[in-house]
Amino acid sequence: MNKAKWLLVTGPRISPEHEAELAARLDDGITVRTFMPDLHALLARAQLSISRVGYNTVADIYRAGCRAIVVPFFDGIETEQVTRAALLKERGLAETVGHDEQTPEAVAAAIDRVMAAPPPDRRAIDLEGAANAAAILAGLVAGTA
Repeated sequence: MNKAKWLLVTGPRISPEHEAELAARLDDGITVRTFMPDLHALLARAQLSISRVGYNTVADIYRAGCRAIVVPFFDGIETEQVTRAALLKERGLAETVGHDEQTPEAVAAAIDRVMAAPPPDRRAIDLEGAANAAAILAGLVAGTA
């Protein structure tokens, strides 16, 4: 059996010291990067994404069609990611590891559940909001909408 390859994208705000500490703790099957310029293309080849629940990241995950586990950022004030994660879970589009259960064991269990299940049907998600809005506006201007 081939060992899984993992890519950990930390985001650009990680300090060089924290990045070095993190890389030193990981085995050679895990690559650490602070930024990936074409996340969508990378996700299109991925079997699984474990991600925060930012709007753009969620759009990239669903456009790519990979399985997803979402881990919302929660600071006690901002609730946008927690709300988005709950909606995705409710609709069967992602497994969620809540802010109060972010342990290695909880993430491992979520990975097992997601990989054992069929991929979600994402065809119902319309990711063409800008194009749709432009068409509606063009119709309004032309008097056909």
